[in-house]
Amino acid sequence: IMVPEAIAAARMLHEEGVAANVINVTSARRLYSTLRDARNYQLADARRELKLEHLATLIPADERRAPIVTVQDGASHGLAFLGSIYGAPTVPLGVDTWGQSGSRPALYEYAGIDPDEIVNAAMLALELNEE
Repeated sequence: IMVPEAIAAARMLHEEGVAANVINVTSARRLYSTLRDARNYQLADARRELKLEHLATLIPADERRAPIVTVQDGASHGLAFLGSIYGAPTVPLGVDTWGQSGSRPALYEYAGIDPDEIVNAAMLALELNEE
């Protein structure tokens, strides 16, 4: 679980006055299932509003256009879909190479998912937001 790293990065961003959402969840599958079900519901009748259920509570409404950095100790692409929900630029971070060994902090640094790299990803997301 990457909660300490995500919190550390969010604090660093807050201290710098950078508005970005840092997201770490335990189950990307559950979030995606909710999105898939909501889109299928809407596709059945285009007049229906997209009902995001708990996805609507993940990011407060007034913060949904802020850039998003997703971080997990799994495949980086697992949460990349979040930007499509909120209309925000998203930089997904994760572990995309396998087989390394070492301490958790060393492995997270190697994979680019330590607090400093999360902050760097947020800065990239901000640049993408300005384009």
